[in-house]
Amino acid sequence: MQHVEMTLLRLIQLLVTLFFTFIVLVYIGGVVIIPLAVLMTIINFLDHGIGFNGIIAAIVAVPAVVWIGLTVYRIPNLVLTLLDTGTSLIKLGAKNFRQFDSIAHKIKNPEQSIETSATQ
Repeated sequence: MQHVEMTLLRLIQLLVTLFFTFIVLVYIGGVVIIPLAVLMTIINFLDHGIGFNGIIAAIVAVPAVVWIGLTVYRIPNLVLTLLDTGTSLIKLGAKNFRQFDSIAHKIKNPEQSIETSATQ
């Protein structure tokens, strides 16, 4: 029965780790993709909407996106909040991984976990 419990625990640990990895990658990807999406939207608007040449539209759009990025950067504590959110996600995933390891240790050595809980 102990092998079944360990297998299920490791499977759930793998799923939780994959979930947190996916969420962190989506978060980082969103932070990177949003400025690129704004850039492409401005270029498409200038190229197809107004009728500028594609190169001229890109020459106009890149400084516009840089200006938007600097404006966002100058908002007090916004960049720190974004970084703190990302690091909090990573720390939460690591904390959950360690909790699964402690549960696995209790499953492997049930008599030690009873002794340590009795002494505390």
